[in-house]
Order: sequence, then C-alpha cells, then structure tokens
Amino acid sequence: MTKLLRWVTGLLGLWIAWNLLSHLVAEILWFTEVDYLSAFLLHLQTQLSLWGIVFSLSLGFLLTNLRLANHFKHPENLADLEITWLKGFKTLDSSSLTLNQTQLNSPSPIVRSGVRPRGKFSRKRPAFRLRSLLPFALALSVLVGVVLLYYGKMAFSVWHFNRETLSATFLSEATPPLPSPLGWVSLGKLFLSESRSHLVWQLGMISAVMVGLMVNTQLWLRVIALALSFSWAMVISEQWGRILEYFYPTHFNTTEPLFRQDIGFYVFGVPVWQLLDFWLGGLFLFGLVAVWLIYLTSGNSLSDGKFPGFSQNQLRHLYGLGSAVSAITAFHYWFSRYNLLYSTRGVAYGASYTNVSVKLPFNTGLSILAFAIALLLLLRSIVWIRRLPTKIPIALWILGLYLGIWGIAGVILPAAVQRFKVEPNELALERPYIARTIALTRAAFDLDSVEVETFNPQGNLTSTDLEKNHLTIDNIPLWDTRPLLQSNRQLQQLRLYYKFPDANFDRYTIKVNPNQLKAGLKAGLKAGFNVEKLKVGKLKVDEKLNVSKLNVDRLNVGRLNVARLNLDWLNLDWLNVGKLKVDEKLNVSKLNVDRLNVGRLNVARLNLDWLNLDWLNLDWLNVGKLKVESSKNPLQPNNLGQKATLREQPNNLGQKATLREQPNNLGQKATLREQANNLGQKATLREQANNLGQKATLREQANNLGQKATLREQASNLGQKATLREQASNFQPNNLQPSTKQPSTSRKPSTKQPSTLIKPSKTHKQQVLIAPRELDYDAVPKQAQTWVNKHLVYTHGYGFTLSAVNQVGEGGLPYYFIKDIGSGGGEGFKGSLYTSSPEIRDSIPIGQPRIYYGELTNNYIMTSTKTQELDYPSGDDNVYNTYDGTGGIALNSFWRRLVFAQYLKDWQMVLTGNFTPETRLLFRRNIRQRIQEIAPFLRYDADPYLVIADTSQAESGVTKNYLYWIVDGYTTSDRYPYADPGDNQFNYIRNSVKVVIDAYNGDVSFYIADPKDPIIQTWSKILPNFFKSLDQMPTNLRTHLRYPIDLFNIQSERLLAYHMTDPQVFYNQEDLWRIPQEIYAGKSQPVEPYYIIMKLPKEKSEEFILLHPYTPTGRNNLIGWLAGRSDGDQYGKLLLYQFPKQQLIYGPEQIEALINQDPVISQQISLWNQKGSRAVQGNLLVIPIEQSLLYVEPLYLEAEQNSLPTLVRVIVVYQNQIIMAQNLKEALDAIFKPEQSKTSAIVRPVEETALP
Repeated sequence: MTKLLRWVTGLLGLWIAWNLLSHLVAEILWFTEVDYLSAFLLHLQTQLSLWGIVFSLSLGFLLTNLRLANHFKHPENLADLEITWLKGFKTLDSSSLTLNQTQLNSPSPIVRSGVRPRGKFSRKRPAFRLRSLLPFALALSVLVGVVLLYYGKMAFSVWHFNRETLSATFLSEATPPLPSPLGWVSLGKLFLSESRSHLVWQLGMISAVMVGLMVNTQLWLRVIALALSFSWAMVISEQWGRILEYFYPTHFNTTEPLFRQDIGFYVFGVPVWQLLDFWLGGLFLFGLVAVWLIYLTSGNSLSDGKFPGFSQNQLRHLYGLGSAVSAITAFHYWFSRYNLLYSTRGVAYGASYTNVSVKLPFNTGLSILAFAIALLLLLRSIVWIRRLPTKIPIALWILGLYLGIWGIAGVILPAAVQRFKVEPNELALERPYIARTIALTRAAFDLDSVEVETFNPQGNLTSTDLEKNHLTIDNIPLWDTRPLLQSNRQLQQLRLYYKFPDANFDRYTIKVNPNQLKAGLKAGLKAGFNVEKLKVGKLKVDEKLNVSKLNVDRLNVGRLNVARLNLDWLNLDWLNVGKLKVDEKLNVSKLNVDRLNVGRLNVARLNLDWLNLDWLNLDWLNVGKLKVESSKNPLQPNNLGQKATLREQPNNLGQKATLREQPNNLGQKATLREQANNLGQKATLREQANNLGQKATLREQANNLGQKATLREQASNLGQKATLREQASNFQPNNLQPSTKQPSTSRKPSTKQPSTLIKPSKTHKQQVLIAPRELDYDAVPKQAQTWVNKHLVYTHGYGFTLSAVNQVGEGGLPYYFIKDIGSGGGEGFKGSLYTSSPEIRDSIPIGQPRIYYGELTNNYIMTSTKTQELDYPSGDDNVYNTYDGTGGIALNSFWRRLVFAQYLKDWQMVLTGNFTPETRLLFRRNIRQRIQEIAPFLRYDADPYLVIADTSQAESGVTKNYLYWIVDGYTTSDRYPYADPGDNQFNYIRNSVKVVIDAYNGDVSFYIADPKDPIIQTWSKILPNFFKSLDQMPTNLRTHLRYPIDLFNIQSERLLAYHMTDPQVFYNQEDLWRIPQEIYAGKSQPVEPYYIIMKLPKEKSEEFILLHPYTPTGRNNLIGWLAGRSDGDQYGKLLLYQFPKQQLIYGPEQIEALINQDPVISQQISLWNQKGSRAVQGNLLVIPIEQSLLYVEPLYLEAEQNSLPTLVRVIVVYQNQIIMAQNLKEALDAIFKPEQSKTSAIVRPVEETALP
C-alpha cells in the first residue's frame, strides 16, 4: 500500500512538473513570436521571486511557531498532576521544585533556576472552567476560520480575475486591485455585501473549520498555515507591477499640502506598504491565535473541563507574538494617516477638517500606543519580570485599553466634532480643504489644462457662413453606429458566420474625380444621377474673375441655370473647350485675363446657391465651339484667323512656351504625358486610351464608341444601360436626389487627337464609419463545428464596410464607399472589396483585407496545413487561401506539438495528419487579450478601432496588409491625494500609450503618447526597450489617432462639478452641470459624445473633434460644450466653451420637446408609427458653426421585426424655426434660402410656451 502511494505521488508530481514545463515553454515561444520576451522574463522573474519569498517566509514562520507551541504545551497526563494557580514567584534553587511542578513543565521547565512559585499548590480552582474555556476556545477557532475565509477569498479573486473571460468592459485592466488589510471595515464588506446564499456558504465554512480544530487542533492548524501561505504568496506575487514601480519611482514634482510629500510617494510607495500590512497583519494574527489555541486545548483541557493556566514559557511565547501583532498594528495606524487623504467624510473628497483635527491625531496616537505596547510585550518576552498578583491577565488589560481608545477617539469623538462643530460652520472650516480637492482633482484628471472660452451665440448665421463652413456641413453625421450596424447585419454580413462587432468614426482624405460631374448634381437621397446636357441660362459673376491660363478644346453644354456664380475656390486643372453655346446673356461684372493661352484655369471661388461642389474636382471639361451671344465677347483669341488650338499657339508667335503650353508642337521635347496625343509618339495605354486604333484596357477604352466594356465602364456611352450601383462609382453623392436615367452623351467619334488626361490631386476630408467584418465561429452551424473547421478552416474574417456619415444611398440606406466581398472587379482585384469609385480605391488601400487578429478571434488556429482555409464566399462556392503572414509559432517538431497539445489541452494536435513542416500556430488572437498579456500594467480602452493605412513596410513578395487596430492605453492610479474618483476605480488617469496591432500578422507596437506622465516614465525605466516614441509611428497611422472616447467621458463627467474653481461656489453647488438627455428610439438616454469634422470658433480650418454638451442641474437650457481635439499638433487638447448665463440657449431636451410637441411634425411621425413599422429619432446633434448653433436630428424608419433602418427625414432647428425635410440640404435651404427653396420641407415656427 505504501509503495502504491509512493507511485501515485510520484506520477502526480511528474504530471504537475510537465504541466508547469509545457506552460513555461509555450509562454516563452509566444513572447518570442511577439518580440517581447525580455518583458515576459522580467515579469516571470519578479513574480516567482515574490511568490517564493512570501510563501517560504510565511510557512516557515507559522510552522516554527506551531512547533514551539507543541513543545511548550501542557502534557497529556495533566489530569493526574497537582495543579495550582500561580500567585507570584520568589527566588529558590531549582532542586526545591516539587515533583508536580516539574512534571507540569515537562519536557521544558517553565521557571528558571532560582525561581519558585509563591504560595501553596491547591486543587481548589483551575484558571479556566469549562463554561469559560469552551467559549473562549470556540471564539479562537471562529477567528481562525474568518482569517482563512478572508485571505482565501482574496486569493480566489486573484485566480478568478486572471482567468475570467475578456470582454469589452470599460477601461479593463489585467492587474488585480490592491487588497485591503484585515480589519473591521474589510470584514464588514466580507459578510454584509454578500447575498444570503453566499453568507450561508461562508458560515458553513467557518463552522467546518471550527469543528476540525476541536477534533484535531495540530493537524488542521498546519493545513490552514499551508493554505494561508499559498494565498498570501498568490496575492502578493500578482502585485509584481507595483513592487517594480516602488523600486523605480518618478517624482510628480507636485507636493501634497497636508504631509508635504511628493505625489510619487503616494502613487508608488504607499501601495507597497499596504501590501505589507495586508500580509504581515494576517500572518502575525494567525500565528498568535493558533499558538493560543494550542495552549488552551493542550493537556486534555476540553475533555477534563478545566485549564490550569499558562506556564512562563507559554506566556513568553504569547508575549512575543503579541509584540509582533502590536508592531504591525502600529505600522497600520501610522500609514492609515495617509488614507485620510482619500476620505469621503465631509463635503469634499480627501482630508476634511474633522479628519485633520481629530482622526489624524487619533491615528498618530494609536500608532505610538501600539508601538509602546509592542516594546513592552517584547520586553516581557525576552526578560521575565515577576508578575504582580492580579485576577485579570495583562493581555485583557491591553485589549480593553485599545478598544476603549478606539471607540472614544476613533468613533464617538469624530462624529461629535463633525455634528456639533463643523456642520454649523461648514463653509468657513472646510474652505481650505475644498480648495485642495478642487485643485488636485483637476490635476489628476488633467482638467487644469482645459482651455476655457466664452461662446456667445449670435443667431446671425447666413448662407455665406454655411459656404465658408461647407466641410462642417458636409460631414454632419446623419448615421450613427447603431443604425449602421443594424443595416450592416442585414445587408453586409453575407454569411451566418460573419459578424460586425462594432463600428467606429474616423476620417479619411478622399481624392475627387472631376468626371463625377457627368454623373449629375442634384440634391436628394439616391446614389446615381446622370446629366445629359448642361445649358446656361444666365451667368452672372459678382466678383473678379482672374484667369491665369485657359486651355480650351471642346465644351458641349446644354443649359446651366445658376443664380449666382462666385468664383473663389474652384481650381480647374485643365479646361479644354471647343464649343461653348450660351442661350442667354452672359453678364460678367469683371473679367481680368492675365494671360490667355494653353495652360490652366485657376479660379478663386465657385459658389452655386443650389449646388455644393466641395467634393468636385474637374479634371477634363470637354467643349466643342466657343460662342457667346452677347454684345461683347471677352474671350476673343489674340491671333485671329489662325487655325489652331490655343494650346498649340501661344499668344505671342515666336515666343517660347513651356512644355505644358506646347505639348502638341512637333519637334519640341515633352514628357510622355504631355506628348500623349502627338501623332507617332509613344505613350502609356492610359495616356493613349482615347486615341483611335490604339489598344487599351476596357476601362481605359470605356468611353470610345464601338468598344466593348463593362456596364460600369460604358455608363456614359449613348445607348448603354447601367444599374444605379454601377453609376454610383462615377461620382460621390453629397445629399443627392435619385435618378434612374441612364447616362448619355451627344458626343460623336472625333478624328482629332484628344488631349492627354492629367489627373489633379484635389482631395477633401471625409468623415466615415468603418465596421470590420469578423468571423464569429460560434455562429457556425452546430453540425459544422468540428475540430478541423474550428482550427483549420474558419480562421479569419474578411473585409470591412466604409460608409459616409452624411450621405444616403438608394432607398434611404447607408451609402457605402466600400462594401461586399470579391466584387472589386478586374484582373488584379480578385477577392477585393467593392468600391464606389476609382477615386475611393486610389484613396483607401484595400489589398487583401483578411482579419486574423480582432475582437472576435477567440480561438486558436493552425495555418499552412494540408487543409486550406476558407477565405471568403463567392456566389454559391467558397474561395480558399493559405496564410502567408509572419504571425504564429512554427510547429516544426513533434516536441513542440506535444508541448502545445498539453498547454492548450488539445491532443488532436498530436494525432492529426493535417500538419506540414510549415504549419504555424496562432493563438491569443483576441487583440484585448494579446495586449493585456504583453503589458498587464496598463488599462485599455473598451473600444478598439480599425484603421486602413499603407505604412509601406511590407516586403516585396509578401501580401501587404493595410488593416491595423489602434487601442488607447491608460496609466491609472487610485492613490492620488485629494483627487475625487467619482464612480471610477481610480482617481488619476493619462492616455499615455497608443497600441497598434497588425490585423494580419499580429505584430504589436506600444507608442508613448504622453511622455510627461510620471507613471509611464517609471515603466520606461523598468522596461527600457519596450516603448517607442510617437514620432516612430508611421505617418499614415498617426493621422488616424483620435481623442479616446472613454477618457473623454471620464473627464467630461468630472468637469460637471470641477469646472467650479471657487470653493464657495463649489460648496453651494450653485453652478453644477449635468449631461443632458435625448430621445433615441423612443427612450430617454444621456447624450453621448460624438465625433465631427468642424471648424472651431477662431480657428482657420476644420478638424476632427469629439463634442459633448452640458446643461445646468435642474434646468434644460444649454450651458456649455466640451471639445476634444484630434488632429496634428492640437491632438489631446480640450476646449471648454461656456454660454452666457443671462441668455437662453436651447438644450437637447428642449429641442426634443419642441420637435415632439409640434402638431404637424408629430402628426407626420405618428403616421409612420403604424402597425409593423416605427419612426426612430436618432442622435440629436448640437453643431456649433461660427457664432451660432445648429441642431440636427436624423429620423429613421424601420420595421418592428428584422429592422432595417432607412433615413427618411432630417430635422433641423435653428433659432425660431423647425424644419423637417428629405435631406439636410433641403432643410438648410428652407432656412437660409427660403426664396429659392422649392422643396416639400415642413417649416414650423418655434413655440416657446411649453418649453420644459
């Protein structure tokens, strides 16, 4: 039997060792793959060292004291000995001791040589009878059970914390919270905060411990000592980050006003002292209680019903342990003085008047008293002093004194001072402490860097102001993440196993194609619109027309009806005009032609009252013959009678012209692009695309009559018919009206050589919503959920959708710049995504958008196996692929397969025949888990966002990846003095790190975004090569950095109260703000911050900002708004705009009330809310423009089941008008151009009588 037990024990030990070894090897290989092995080794070394030190010291201390107690305890035959109560001692020889006393002290005498007890031995009264001995022993057993329960629960919480499922929790972190020392407060939380079922379980555990100790005290105390040592080691080792911070501190260079310590002392030092208090307090307390219990239950005292008392060696042992408990108590009270800086007593957070005047002296006094008691007990333990006769032991005197002082000075006196002294004079006494709380809270949450401006709405917004802020108007988000995700899940998931976990706002620089004008220009909702003729009725130029160079080839125009032509911003790269026919009078106020020749037309500004051409860049405008029916023709050529185009003949014959001006002059040297149309000269297919008889691709020959091309490429050819989707790629609609007309042209094949196409570099900034299409394996049908499918086939998501926030597609659906899978078209674009135009494809790199690392990639996979991976669906079939990225760990040996089979608990890895020598294992693909494993000392934002960027880092021959995740990393602390945390778990935060994860290869990079943060400076010392500077981030990624919304929410919430810097105003709470409410989908909810491209007041250009409005507490009018900036050198700055209090500015709730109480608008909404459908009011946006406010709310219509939201109306409120129109432009025209507006918009006056 013994041999079998040894075999079982040996096998169990080997199995545990193999588990640990496989875990270690797997971790080393993974950290080697991500190139952070040195960080892991430091983490491992620190954690193992802490675990070993704490466990060995704890277990050694406890076992040593238990062994001493077993040595000094009373013998088992105590009932046969003559027991007396010791009344005192006097000196005598040891030989004069009686036999009974010698036996009592066996095996170690309790008195020294020369000392003998006074008085006679008596059997009359033992020290404890059963009626007092049993309750006392049970109380000590219960205390042991409570200690075990508390520290065991702390260890379990750490174990559970490390293994709980990672989710998108707000500011999730991988470091467990700091444990609280054992005390009255922590015990109260242990029992009072639990549910009834948990409380029953806890009481049952304590009862079981109590029964076990009564049955076999020695055995159970040793088992409990082992369990507690393990618990302390686990809890302390998980705080390895705080231990390292303690040895590499960084000064904050800010002094706390009460104790005059640098903030770094509290952030880096105090947490470690609290850990020591947590550990040593429990260690010394359990040691004392355990030894005390052994002595009480020794000598069969419980069975005999009497205990004779403690021997001198027992008392000295107990005094020594009591000295340790008193010392750690003194330590606890000394450092609890610093906890007063985080007190919630009083009107402000931190040390208040009562804390400083009463609690601080009390804690200091108790610390000194406990330290004095520790010295006294230590002295009694080392040097035995003759004890004075007393009926009450000294330990009870000490305990009574401590509880008396604690009750009077710690509970009663502070409450009395607060009630009878502070509250009647609260402001006068608390003013300096309120000022401290305000100053340090603002510093901790970086609110003192907020720039405050006054925003005084004038209400004098004009159409000219809208034109000046056209980029703001054109990027007002009519689509939010919620309706877009609903639409995506209906239209773009494509298969059951695809899912859109989230959508995020971003901005991209989009190129603009001037040929988009051919697709049509008219306000509305559809994606396709084609213009057959462009005729001019009356052309009036109010401002100076300054033409630098005009190159006219041919212009075929029908009719252009323009109210006003204000040429200010339009830059026509090449205007080739042949024939210009104007039906009516051409009225030009000023025509200043600098030089009329072959070249360029640079125009200052073009402002069409009904047409917003922000996105339009005219590359080629072909004209036939120039003819003006007017008394004057300012566009006469200088050389009359000469037959040549202006490009071929400069104004002054014989003068030398530039190559651009002379591209068609034979014999002159020019670039291929400039010579593309010269006969006999060689040019690229693109440059020769329109030359008759020359070979070109279908796309390049799409406009040549008689050539065969796709419907998209023939969309503008006469007689060709194309779908709206195919026409949508010819232009980018900007709130355009739909048209089902097919494009047509009256152009005939020309025998002349067409001019060379030279594309301009015109771009504009566009706000978009991007949503990654990830693979959700849980959505795979159950019958298909096999091991091969899970780990070898369903390996990655594919693609994303990119939609304009301000544009609407056919039927009121989102307008997608990028969507679908495998519909990019053309050779070389196999598997690519559909793009709405070639300019989108040129502006946004797509490549092969495979997502191997994302938010839903929770399972591990093996790539480069004999089984190909599902790439994407194509019709009724699937396209397959083999991963060729750099991620993963090579499984090129049997031992590696065995190690990971054990590590992942997946023995199919050993048995499968699908692996090849090139097979790689990709695990920890969830981006949150990935970065938390690498850097658990940071908190991470709950909202990672996908970025498409060409970082130009891919090697030739390797599939380029353009998809990157960006995650905001935060350094936090809960130890910043006087800083009010509110509802947060921390009272200091900085967005110190930007994390970039390659969605294809899994590479992770940490960039320091706030080098001034002391905490990140400390970690830079700990891990010198871990972080990169923000300057090292690729430029194309830096342009997509944004102010993190989680940080913005925290700062915005803290600013509700802490914008008040005057202590009296703060005390009276007379200027307290709140987050306003809005109606969304029929429910009231707080207004969420929203991203928008806009021009801030006093700024010269638009930028990407995060906006949040405020209203006063108890009122609904607008009082201010906070802006977080994201672009360029302004990144990370906060601007607070406050409104004048004497002026009523409508808040979101008031605007919602005005909309819903209007009889006409509410009736229209009610009509949509019929059975089977409902109208959904979207996010109400407050848009500051110049010195005015514009309120915009989209209105969606969706079915009650299988909802697919469609944008049906846009509601705009400005000053005293409410407009509900089909689109934003119609609504704005109804307000700012009522005389020209011919729409069906509902225009209603504002009724203020019922404002809330």
